[in-house]
This record gives sequence, structure tokens and C-alpha cells, in this order.
Amino acid sequence: MKEKYDYLFKILVIGDNGVGKTTLANNFAKPFFTEDNKRSIGVIFHVGNFELDTKNGPLQCKFQIWVVNSGDEFKNIRTMYYRQSSGALLVFDLTNHVSFEHVPIWFNEIRENLGSELPILLVGNKNDLAKKRIVFRYKIDYFIQSYNLNYIEVSAKTGDGVEECLFAFFSMMIETEEKKNDFTTGS
Repeated sequence: MKEKYDYLFKILVIGDNGVGKTTLANNFAKPFFTEDNKRSIGVIFHVGNFELDTKNGPLQCKFQIWVVNSGDEFKNIRTMYYRQSSGALLVFDLTNHVSFEHVPIWFNEIRENLGSELPILLVGNKNDLAKKRIVFRYKIDYFIQSYNLNYIEVSAKTGDGVEECLFAFFSMMIETEEKKNDFTTGS
């Protein structure tokens, strides 16, 4: 029997090593946390479903989430995974300033490969570590205004904000799809 869904999205999760990309993707697909997550080698892939309540009724969304290793040795491989993507989650670690400093590099790589139309959601991970936080909101606000990005903070470990992150990102992707459809139909 064929699975029924309104939208199918291919989502990339991009950012420095150690920011929690794999844990975040695991949480999207199967909400649990394990302390022994190891560095992803190559690519991690999950498939999941999400129901999005809209003013026109519920939408069934199926997603493929691809976590791509951020090492320089994977740059050529990474570019393959951008093809046919619906958007990207750009993740940094709120307790690691270097990961935030690298966000513009990742942003540029995403735009080079996805173009300017597809959504990017900036995700500050590890908000459960408030006492260790060193990337503060005023720096993030300046960045998101400069790059015209949406932003959300989560804890992939505790699950805090993860569902809201999914909801926000699916909403962004559906809006993008609807704009494309309006453009192609001439509405």
C-alpha cells in the first residue's frame, strides 16, 4: 500500500563537528538521547513523518533528513547531498564560539549549492547548558538580521524546542513550495 503524504522534504543538517547535528536528527526521527553518540562518518540518514496543523487543515509531511559530515575531506561528497534538497538546518553550539564563527562559512556553502530560494533555519543547540553558554543572543540577533535568517534554540539532548524547530522549518518549506507553485501556475 502506497504511503500518503502531502509533502516530501529532503532536509540537510549542516554545521561544525560536535554541535549536535546527529543527536538533533535522531531526535526528529526517534525522540531519544544517548550519551554515546559518536562522530558521524560520512552521512547519517533518517526518514520520518510529521503532521502539521495549518489553517486549511492538517498536512502530512514525510521527510528525509541527511546529516552530512563537516570535515574538509567530505566537502566533495557533501555537495552531492545538496541536490534536490528542500532546505537546510544550520546548527551551531551555544557553548562553542568557534562553531558560531563558522556559521557564515556554512551559510555560504549552503547558498552556493541550494541557491537563494530554499529556506535555511539557524539552530542554536545545547540550550540546556545555560551556565556554559558563550554565544549570546545579541550576537545571534545581529547575525540573523544581517543574513535575513530565522532562528530557534533547542536542546537535542532534552528535546526542548525540537518539535517547535520541526514545525517552524516545515512551515518555511511549505511556504517556499507554495510560492514556487504560485509562480509556475501564474497565480
